[in-house]
Amino acid sequence: MILLKRLYVENYKLFSQKELDFSYALLSVFDGPNGYGKTSIFDAIELLVTGKISRVVDCESIDGKTAYQTIFFAQNYKKDVILKAEFEDSENDRSFALGAMVKSSDINGRIANPKNIFDKIDFFYLPTYDISIDSWTDYLKGPDEIEEIRRHEFGHQNIEQFTLFHYIRQEDRLSYFKQSETSRAATIENLLGVAKESEKYKKVQAKRKSVDNIYKQISNEIVTKKNCMIESGGDHDHTTEYEPLIDGEQIWDKETVFFRDSNQDKVLAQYLVEIERIEAYVKYADIHSRYFSYKTFMKNPEKVRRAAIHALILLRKNPVAIDDLDTSFQNLIFLNQQKDKIKLQDYKSLELSKIYKILETPEDKNLATGLDTLSDISKNQDGLQNAINNVIQLRENLHLSNAKISENGICPYCGHDWNNQEELEKQFVSTKAILLQLLTQDGELYAKQFEVVKTQIEESLLVEINNKIAELSKMGILAIYGEFDSKEKFVTAIENARAIFDIADSMLVNKGSDVKDDNEYFEKITDECMHIWNMIPSEYLSANEKYTFSEISKKYSLNDGIISKLNKEQFYKKRQYLQGQFYKSFDKLKAEILELENRQDTIREIQVQLKEYEKAIKKSIEAYKKQIIDEIEIPFFVYSSRLLQSYQGGQGVLMKNDGGSIRFTSPGKEHDILYTMSSGQLSAVLLSFSLALNKIYSGQGIKTVLIDDPIQCMDDINMISFVELLRREFSDCQIILSTHEEDFSNFVRYKFKKYGLDTQAITLKDA
Repeated sequence: MILLKRLYVENYKLFSQKELDFSYALLSVFDGPNGYGKTSIFDAIELLVTGKISRVVDCESIDGKTAYQTIFFAQNYKKDVILKAEFEDSENDRSFALGAMVKSSDINGRIANPKNIFDKIDFFYLPTYDISIDSWTDYLKGPDEIEEIRRHEFGHQNIEQFTLFHYIRQEDRLSYFKQSETSRAATIENLLGVAKESEKYKKVQAKRKSVDNIYKQISNEIVTKKNCMIESGGDHDHTTEYEPLIDGEQIWDKETVFFRDSNQDKVLAQYLVEIERIEAYVKYADIHSRYFSYKTFMKNPEKVRRAAIHALILLRKNPVAIDDLDTSFQNLIFLNQQKDKIKLQDYKSLELSKIYKILETPEDKNLATGLDTLSDISKNQDGLQNAINNVIQLRENLHLSNAKISENGICPYCGHDWNNQEELEKQFVSTKAILLQLLTQDGELYAKQFEVVKTQIEESLLVEINNKIAELSKMGILAIYGEFDSKEKFVTAIENARAIFDIADSMLVNKGSDVKDDNEYFEKITDECMHIWNMIPSEYLSANEKYTFSEISKKYSLNDGIISKLNKEQFYKKRQYLQGQFYKSFDKLKAEILELENRQDTIREIQVQLKEYEKAIKKSIEAYKKQIIDEIEIPFFVYSSRLLQSYQGGQGVLMKNDGGSIRFTSPGKEHDILYTMSSGQLSAVLLSFSLALNKIYSGQGIKTVLIDDPIQCMDDINMISFVELLRREFSDCQIILSTHEEDFSNFVRYKFKKYGLDTQAITLKDA
């Protein structure tokens, strides 16, 4: 954990010389009037930690082209600006120092422009804070080296997001919420570190569109040249009539097959080998189907295989759509949950509409009305009456669940021994009567209505639920379905088993196997599936190893319809045709077409890669944004709740991200908080946002939080909540904040001191 120990500035803004010591306090407060350098000190810390002052670098009103004679943060333009800070690593019992120097006399023109000056600052990594400035030269570090040192000491993410995690500035608070929702999303992308990736995505998208246009141009040129070749008669003189072997789309299966000027014999040999592979596949297609089915089936564990076979048997006997099966399963789970609620007498949480929909019976309006009446009575009761009713209901539930336990007469609630169960039951009834006496008219009315509802549910609804549960439980397929974690896994399992199931079933039929019942059929077909491997001939395995049949099937989409049309004569004609094309002379036009088609194939590959790359970048950006927002959502809501104690619209703020925009809303509200909150409340929200990010993502490294005038727009309640938040949630951090309110400075230091946390007030007025 890295903490700021000391800071020294010389010839910097308002300060000719100033040293600040932060080592004695966990909380340091810059107090005093505005305009005495509180923000300047924060800027100096940021400059040493990150190498820049972001509010200057990110300012859009500075174009970076204007020339200046002096440096904007030099008090005396003729003297050097010197900054240094000492940092303490308490975990490793060490300290180090960073220094910065600007030779003012050597810098002017565009170099002195606030946008450019930070590239001309010399940075030093010092072994000790007290080393003489005259000796700094030995510790000068280049830009890359000092950046690596900062990342190592303070943490990469802490450096990249310093103004979000560690430095909460005045100007950041309201400007963000005044942006459009789309602009906020862009800002969030920058804050979350995905702005560069988003820009990369746009560039890839533009490149992909450009490649698409090039592909269209080449395609049009190919069509034009082929038409010219046909018109000139160059596409004739085949010794064998052309017939597509598969679909006429493969390069060797097209009507016009071009061979390159060099290595054309090797190209022809490759085409002939490809035809040989297809011919071998056609020969072993039926065997390959069994082999592939077996391999697919065996991918699953034995338990899954047996469950899938069992499911296919039941589905063939009683076909049911997978969606309907899933619905029945979910209904069974839901009804059992509702049954448990009835058992616990939790009647008010019953989902009647859904229950009656599943039961396929008209909704009991009397029961619905009874529950509404019960709810209305409950709302009208005061806290004491509700408590008594809750106690009565809770005792009833406990009494039912402990009936067997209390057979010996010992009270399961207080442990008193009543000698026998009869006496215990008498005392239970007596106590209930006493509790009922405490009820007012409304309380008695609630108790009576509760009994009415209880009778209606247990004598009618519960019976129907039990009947429906019994009906669904009779579906044997549901028990198997319940063994799988999801509908998708169930579907995958039975699809992986379906092909081998059909093969095994056919084999049983051919054998004339006599099956007595489903259990016997299940065992036989399961055994048959496992024996299919033994039926695979060795010559097929050798051919498959040589030609890789699965690759051929996938590459050419060789289904049963295509395979049934292929014979030896067609393979022979295709070989003859290719050889005729091979020996056909190549003219200039054919060579040009070939070159264009090669370019087209290359561009097509580039198109595919760019589309995949574009999709992957977009997916990763959205996944990362969602991850970040999901992780900060809860602490952000909690912190904003604490800082919005007086907000009449409800405590806490939610983040809503649809990928294209960011919206901040109050719970249950549709509109953005920009339209419903004051400036002070908006300031508190962004303050909560930054603190939440610091809590979640600051991690190891620097543990210093800088907050510039946090209560500028806060009322007293929110101010107190803010102080409590800092004290409770960030007591492990070094906090440096500024304020022009003396009362707030005294209050926050008092609260920290009260809990044994060291504090100090720093007045810059006399600097």
